[in-house]
Amino acid sequence: MINRLPAVRPPGPLPSRGRSFPLRIRLAGALCAGLILALASPAPGLTSASGDFLLQPALFSPKALRALLLGLARAGHRLVAVGERGVVLCSEDEGASWRQSPMPVSVTLTAVQFPTADRGYAVGHDGVVMATDDGGRTWSRRFDGNRSNALMEADASLRLERLQARGGATADETALAENALDDARAAARFGPSHPLLGLWFESADRGVVVGSYGQIFRTADGGTTWESLGLRLDDADGLHLNAVTATSDGVWLVVGEGGRIYRSTDGGDHWTRTEVGGKGAFLGIKAWRDRDGKSRILAYGFGGRVFRSLDDGRTWDSWAGCGERTVVDAVIGSDGQPMLVDGASTLVTGGFDGQACRATPLLSQAQTEAALPLAANRLALAGPGGIHMASFSPMSR
Repeated sequence: MINRLPAVRPPGPLPSRGRSFPLRIRLAGALCAGLILALASPAPGLTSASGDFLLQPALFSPKALRALLLGLARAGHRLVAVGERGVVLCSEDEGASWRQSPMPVSVTLTAVQFPTADRGYAVGHDGVVMATDDGGRTWSRRFDGNRSNALMEADASLRLERLQARGGATADETALAENALDDARAAARFGPSHPLLGLWFESADRGVVVGSYGQIFRTADGGTTWESLGLRLDDADGLHLNAVTATSDGVWLVVGEGGRIYRSTDGGDHWTRTEVGGKGAFLGIKAWRDRDGKSRILAYGFGGRVFRSLDDGRTWDSWAGCGERTVVDAVIGSDGQPMLVDGASTLVTGGFDGQACRATPLLSQAQTEAALPLAANRLALAGPGGIHMASFSPMSR
């Protein structure tokens, strides 16, 4: 994608610890900074001669099974994985075998989710949102960077207008708003380039997607129309938003750079921001109810940072975890307890409710980008080289 470099400012801080920092974030930062080829090359046989990857379908190749995969989800009885160059793989046998599905774009896909067994969504580079109505077999485009650029430019223009109308703005506030508008206009002239990194759909039609430079868009009709929520968040500096989820009570939660956690109780109309401190980025957030029906939330990310909330995201406390490796995913065991997976393919269990912490290597010489729990104490792990299967021993309570 060297011919699609943005003519805008480089991305905000994207610290790296080499292999331990997730490739989906490093690739997103590299794309924005124009260094994509310096960080990672696509699997041989997956490249395309076309210059517009939003118009070029993903190439079918046996080598897709060994592609860099960044997202995993369950679609009823089916497992679905997404990754570089528009690769989508589906498994009908709990990960024993995988087959490639057609995808009408060849941009890198960063995350995937299925609110129902048939309806699913995937997000990725160039601001793309893809949808499927048949459990991942076929896909269609619902959103892309052309539309996101227009929404971001409108947001930046309105933010500056409001600042000027209010009066009394500091020179720094005015400069920040003016620079944001200049960047948005430059991005619109350049074309799609800013990646989307996370998504959450609470139903087949209603959901939200987030990404670089403070992108956050909401749809209530399955992606036919979209609304930007950028002005509703307190994120005037446009820090990257890496993940979004919701609790069973309908509380929306967004995490990203700067140690910030955003919370909405009305479907994204209004937000509050919590600063937990530190410079490390949050890469993911997991909400669930334990076996006793109590609400639990974990926000996790760079350098082993893990924060816990026991009150639907109102307050947060730091959880020591089991080290300083970057946490890339969290899965919930059959006992209702969380298990963390770091970028070096280590499973971290215990430590959440007073248990002893245990770190168990799952794979040797393998990097993990996403994890999905399976039956019989197994995990599907996505990363460079495709899908790897691993087993673990649950902790006794």
